[in-house]
Amino acid sequence: MTPREVCSEIKRELSEREFLCAKMYARGNGMHTIGAELFISPKTADAHINRTKIRLKLASRQELIALFIYAGIINPYDPRA
Repeated sequence: MTPREVCSEIKRELSEREFLCAKMYARGNGMHTIGAELFISPKTADAHINRTKIRLKLASRQELIALFIYAGIINPYDPRA
């Protein structure tokens, strides 16, 4: 699959909130930061991340980061991307 196809598949599999949480998590943010930014509790942020990993069949944060970099969702050289 091309990076564009992977990105489309990720967005299709996840809810908007799960996608936002996963993107922030892949950038290195913790649950408290994610919760504060999205106006949800840290436990809710954690639940979104866990569902994301299950839906995308990922075992770790590192796998999530690698997938999001490959798909072009995050850029390791630009923390704003």
